[in-house]
Amino acid sequence: MPNNDSSQDGVVLAIDLLLVAHGKTRKWLAEQVGKDQFWIGHRMNNRTMFKFAEVGTIAAVFGLSVEEFLSVPEAIPGARLPEKAAAS
Repeated sequence: MPNNDSSQDGVVLAIDLLLVAHGKTRKWLAEQVGKDQFWIGHRMNNRTMFKFAEVGTIAAVFGLSVEEFLSVPEAIPGARLPEKAAAS
């Protein structure tokens, strides 16, 4: 069952934006955190929520604090959460 938590959507959006900005793939990110592509796929497709510690690890991969990482979508013009998530 899909997760409807807007904070999860923000994490997924931040990851997608950072991957594009760095020219990297989800598979690359999974390898950086010692996981496989299925692990990252389940989280990016909202089958499983990211744990707080995982968010911290991912932020560190990009050289960011958790606070900086979570503000990425707000810092990029046009990057917005889906309407249903933003309205929550």
